[in-house]
Amino acid sequence: MIAVAFQFFLLAVALISLPIYIIFLYVLIKYRKSEDIKSSYFQLCFALGVADCYVLIHSHLAQKAAYWGIWREEFFLKYQEVGFVPGYLAWAMRAMTFAQFNGVLLLATNRFTAICLPFCHAKLWSTKIMAVAIFLQFAIPAVIVLPYFWLVVCRPIDSVSVSISFADRSWHRFYYFFGAIYMAVICFLCVLMYAAMLVQARLWRSKVIDSRQERRKRRMELKLALSAFAIFIPAFAYSCVMYNASTTADYNRLFISWSAASDVFAYTNVYVLLAISPSVRCKFLHTIGLYTGELECDSRRREHISTFECSPKLSVNYSQRLPTLALCDELMSTAV
Repeated sequence: MIAVAFQFFLLAVALISLPIYIIFLYVLIKYRKSEDIKSSYFQLCFALGVADCYVLIHSHLAQKAAYWGIWREEFFLKYQEVGFVPGYLAWAMRAMTFAQFNGVLLLATNRFTAICLPFCHAKLWSTKIMAVAIFLQFAIPAVIVLPYFWLVVCRPIDSVSVSISFADRSWHRFYYFFGAIYMAVICFLCVLMYAAMLVQARLWRSKVIDSRQERRKRRMELKLALSAFAIFIPAFAYSCVMYNASTTADYNRLFISWSAASDVFAYTNVYVLLAISPSVRCKFLHTIGLYTGELECDSRRREHISTFECSPKLSVNYSQRLPTLALCDELMSTAV
């Protein structure tokens, strides 16, 4: 009973979060030339978002539908032999999951170069290199899991559930263990880079910087690094779940834990960026009609004004309605 309620809860969250995610990706496309979100970091977030959305849609229409017996007789049980359909269902899910992890690695690498190698960061993330990196993010997993087309079947577990899994249990253990190792290597590299960023951040803090622009830039870089680290945490948790999957034969327990870990991992990117980036949040709220203020704010206002500026239905000329806030703005502009 608890498992059923939990799955319905995940479905409800998906029905709310998936439209939010799609609008978020639309915002990144629409404002891709805007000064505040045209950096390579947001382009990598968009690529990760594509993988996240595919995983969410695919998992609910394939893996979860099969587990709950939806389209059981009409679709899934027609493919109890190795073939294209069950192979594609498993291949696409696994390839996109690896693409998610590659995206997490790219975000960590991007923040590492921005903080630890700032003088060559722009050169390392040129348009050509970005295109190659995003292509490899999806191409490498697609090739690695290609054998799924010849190894996977749809088979009944009980009177309700159907699993999309390997016909041979030994292949199941091999690929799930391989997947756990693949994810563990990425997590290890990310930990090393975030540790280096932490050391560099402490060095920055110990030095006195006279330029307000430089201080502002460093705060922004650290803020984005914090968002990348927040995305990494559920990725690490997911890798732990998949390692457990390589050693357990309890499909029901595995499915419940995988469902939770997969969904949380997929949602993190959009909600973290909306929470951390005022610029993205303003543009998102403007797109859905909940914000009528100016989208292009100068860097000083973005740095000092609180989330009042992104409050729903706030007037463009907020200083006329909120004289106290306007006074605070003047005081901040003369500070330091």
